[in-house]
Amino acid sequence: MFSVLCLSFATLFIAQANGHTHDDLSRQYTYSVQLDSQRNYTMFYSYVKELSILRIAVLVQTTGWGGLGISPTGQMPGSDVAIGWLDSSGKTFLQDRYAFARTTPRFDASQDWKLKGSSEEGGFTTLQFERALETCDEEDIAINFGDTTNLIYSYHVKIPWTMNSFCNISFKVLRLLICLANQRILEVFYQVSSFLTSLI
Repeated sequence: MFSVLCLSFATLFIAQANGHTHDDLSRQYTYSVQLDSQRNYTMFYSYVKELSILRIAVLVQTTGWGGLGISPTGQMPGSDVAIGWLDSSGKTFLQDRYAFARTTPRFDASQDWKLKGSSEEGGFTTLQFERALETCDEEDIAINFGDTTNLIYSYHVKIPWTMNSFCNISFKVLRLLICLANQRILEVFYQVSSFLTSLI
């Protein structure tokens, strides 16, 4: 499954951090929301007004890869996506990609999703990253005060077998009305739509 979120054509990696629990992340971030009704994917976030950035963590029940993206329409095409995983040696990879169609999102030449931490423990993967609200990248989507933000999310039980090879992905859409002025989520609409695409 996959959930719905720039080094020039490169991948950022860091060493594995200590495991993060739901309670740990709740203390580090201001807000959290379940992105699926099975509680397999939780997003935590804080808005840092003085830096104009969103700090995000995702806690996903998988030892494969997970992703989060911002969609202009609530569908995959046109989405600004971050995909990350830990390999068998404990290195973490985070890729900023642009979904130009219902196919493998391509590397974004401007890697604007910044990896801040990661862990894998007890069948759960945690990825922590941040992004500026406005990146001035044509393949990114600005996050505006009071606007409805469409998120696409996904995850899979296996890590990619190459840097550009992913298994079948079931994309799901979550629509959030985020009021950054008050730093809170006003409305959540679960599983507005979903579709299956094969990424090879």
